Amino acid sequence: MLTNLTLGELQAEFIFGFLDSIILFLSGIFFIRWYAKKKEWDASSRTAFRVSSLWFVINIPFEFFFLYFLGNNIIFDPLRIALEIIIISLVVATYYDKE
Repeated sequence: MLTNLTLGELQAEFIFGFLDSIILFLSGIFFIRWYAKKKEWDASSRTAFRVSSLWFVINIPFEFFFLYFLGNNIIFDPLRIALEIIIISLVVATYYDKE
């Protein structure tokens, strides 16, 4: 648990985590559209927004879970990023249902 963070630091980490997720959400829309065009899938903004929204809904609790149980530690960031990549890959593959 987070025994090394004060309440102010914890609130700041939550705020930065949320802002980070919003930035990744917006950049994810552009990346998904680009990748869908490259693979000749449906590259509409609406589809990219839906997929990115699914990722956003999954990412917020996931990021707070990691922050709460593992703390603000640079060692766990690669683990968190790898798990997020796996999760978003599964979401995109399921949503587009392409082989």
